[in-house]
Amino acid sequence: MWIGNGARDNRVRGNFIGLTGAGGALGNYLHGIEVADAGVNFIGGRSATPGAPPGNVIAANGSAAAGSGVGIVLHGTTTGVEIKGNLIGTNSAGSANLGNRSAGVALVGSDTASNLVGGEDRESRNVIAGNGRSGVLLSDRAVSNRIYGNFIGLAADGTTVVRNGQHGVSLENASSNFIGGPTPPAARPATSSRATAM
Repeated sequence: MWIGNGARDNRVRGNFIGLTGAGGALGNYLHGIEVADAGVNFIGGRSATPGAPPGNVIAANGSAAAGSGVGIVLHGTTTGVEIKGNLIGTNSAGSANLGNRSAGVALVGSDTASNLVGGEDRESRNVIAGNGRSGVLLSDRAVSNRIYGNFIGLAADGTTVVRNGQHGVSLENASSNFIGGPTPPAARPATSSRATAM
């Protein structure tokens, strides 16, 4: 899915992206969702069970031929995007690895700012697990983004380990971003990965 060129105030809810209707892997060639130069869009929404509508299941995207495949990538002049209540890199039950080839979520570039992944309540939590590289990547001067209250490297039950391939959260030439949050549960982003958490 592509959201770009100034597209605004769109809602992506209740989809399987990279899966068949029965929940099997049928990944897209490159990314699951790409948002470029498009602010104030909403991917998922508050859900008592991550992945249940309005949340999405975004998994198994990317290919060897493409050399990449991120679950959700934001870049360009992209601000005010909210990503909530999704399963990113797991099966539709949130219990096992069905990872995207690269990162689960990537925020890239100095104009990718003031976006929210998760939130300050449990219903906003994303499960970001099983992805080939880092669960969340912030790079190339991404600034003032908030990564709050997600399960990163854990299944939806919050205890079963479903590792991302590299770091839980990776910051590469990125500044003034917020990982965690001011109060629980946002203050406790759970991470399990093959490398360090952050």
